[in-house]
Amino acid sequence: MLSQETDILVSLLKREHPVLLQSSLKWDRLIPIADYHKIIPLLFHNLETEKENLPYNIYLCLKNAYRLNIARNMFILDEFERMRLYFQTCNIPIILLKGIFFLKTIYKDKIGIRRMEDLDILVRKKDLSGADRILRDCGYRSCNRLYNAAGSNARQSQMYFKHTDDDSFILAPVHLHWHFVEVSSKLFRLFYSCIDMDEVWNSALNIEQEGLGDIFMMLPEHMLLALCEHGLRHGFARINIIYDLHSFVLHYGNILNWDRLSDMASDWGLVIPLYVGLYLSKMMLDTKIPSDFLVSLRPTGGSFWERFFIRHTIQSTFAKEDACFLLYLAMSQGITNKIRFLYHALSRELDKNFSKIF
Repeated sequence: MLSQETDILVSLLKREHPVLLQSSLKWDRLIPIADYHKIIPLLFHNLETEKENLPYNIYLCLKNAYRLNIARNMFILDEFERMRLYFQTCNIPIILLKGIFFLKTIYKDKIGIRRMEDLDILVRKKDLSGADRILRDCGYRSCNRLYNAAGSNARQSQMYFKHTDDDSFILAPVHLHWHFVEVSSKLFRLFYSCIDMDEVWNSALNIEQEGLGDIFMMLPEHMLLALCEHGLRHGFARINIIYDLHSFVLHYGNILNWDRLSDMASDWGLVIPLYVGLYLSKMMLDTKIPSDFLVSLRPTGGSFWERFFIRHTIQSTFAKEDACFLLYLAMSQGITNKIRFLYHALSRELDKNFSKIF
């Protein structure tokens, strides 16, 4: 069950707001919750025509956040356009992930509705070193050294920050991936070995309508799996994650091959994130999903912790992000892998706590 405030926010996103807006909503509680769920710009977009039904200060707050997000995203898009010319010149193709994918495709005519924390791009593993040089030529730097991708110390994902002359960060960092699972963390390296990245690249679609050259999107089935896997790592804890799934299915649902999607999820070990993500999207936002698909996809059997995670995530008032660790622990096959996972999980928590102290 959703909390009252979260239920109200979801109703506002579904434009079920005429009666709600005429009631005495506790905006002082709703705004911080909307900010946590990263939907304030989206909320304004859906309420823009309801100015007369909103308290003026609330309307102004939402409007300012929306305009600031437009300006920020325009800057990021301009930066991306400059950057992608370097990739094109060096013949390094890239696949757009998460926010930049949505801004260049589904939300291209309404770029202000989605917040972007970083600019996620995917390159082939063999192109990591070349991509690293390009980003550095564009003025980006990383705190960590990127080793040769074939080396034993190679990083599979890297965050790059651009600095001004006074050494301050410029907006969104670039997150360079070679795999759509966040494998820079040892916690998640156990769960990507069966995902076929060669298949992802071989079936990638050129975004020709944008005239972007070697700029690609994943096959819709692959992209939906990637979005659900990303949602799993965050415990499906925020509305913006579910809204992305809803928007994606709304945009690409007519061309999705649902049978192929189910087979891929099974082959790549992503049935649980796909099921939970689509279930929440349908439950919360009435996403149009074939009526028999979720029934056939629903995981059966499994360990106690897998069943607990599914039940907890579906029934809770948005699970905490760390709840996904229970599922990853359950998915670790064998006592050795479970011990290894627990070791990396504890190390991760210690690193987080020390970073807060120092």
